[in-house]
Amino acid sequence: MPDHRSRKNPHVAEEIAARKKEANATPERKMAQLRYRLSTIDEAVATGRRQYEEIEPEVTRLRGELQALEARHG
Repeated sequence: MPDHRSRKNPHVAEEIAARKKEANATPERKMAQLRYRLSTIDEAVATGRRQYEEIEPEVTRLRGELQALEARHG
């Protein structure tokens, strides 16, 4: 939720940024972000916008991160 005070008060802007960062740092949120990124890659490959060979290392890395998070946080 945007806070109009943050435009004039840098301290408030920092607090808002810190809250957003903390909310995005949860394992559940990170897993959701990784799943979303993988689905957009799959969609790009399926529609022919990207070649799988070009992005295979990134996909492998993202899947590894997701599997590790799922193993730790189920």
